[in-house]
Amino acid sequence: MKKNNFTFIVDDNFLSEKNKKFIKDVLLSKEYPYYLVPNMTTFDKNSFFLSDVLVRPEHRPKNNLVPTIKYADEFLDILANFCKNNTKKLPKLKYEILRIAVNMTYRNTLDLEKNKSPIHYDHNYLHYQLLIILDECDPKSPTVILDGDEKTILKKVYPKKYQGCCFSAKPHYGIMPRYGLRPMLVITFR
Repeated sequence: MKKNNFTFIVDDNFLSEKNKKFIKDVLLSKEYPYYLVPNMTTFDKNSFFLSDVLVRPEHRPKNNLVPTIKYADEFLDILANFCKNNTKKLPKLKYEILRIAVNMTYRNTLDLEKNKSPIHYDHNYLHYQLLIILDECDPKSPTVILDGDEKTILKKVYPKKYQGCCFSAKPHYGIMPRYGLRPMLVITFR
């Protein structure tokens, strides 16, 4: 992957009341489908989480920047609100959606030292990702963003309900919650 300037934004106040209602009534409802995923990354076969992957780059028709999925308008509105709120910090992009997933992570092991996802990039090309915490969760389960050496910590983002964290392609990992669930919306784009 080419080197990129590091973009990092945390925003606690970008979701509209309509966005929050969608999160509460749809994404966090008992009826919303989450599926068991047996590995957090393609190279890790020992960690599980729940997810609903709505858009993947390999499944999207070429030149289709806007996904045609259930709730597409709601997901795009959330991204648009974040981008509108942070226009000075984000480069001018065409906002091609690469991936949309709703993830539900939880404690995977009794060994708290190993209770984290593998270090990974979401894509092997330049992109941005927006992580949105959907509900209250263990405040000691941060997302850790690393420099390209995969050792130097650039940022630790501790979860807060309705907080959005956007960063450019960097290796990162998540600490799983010590208790309960950590629901998160992930949108990658360029």
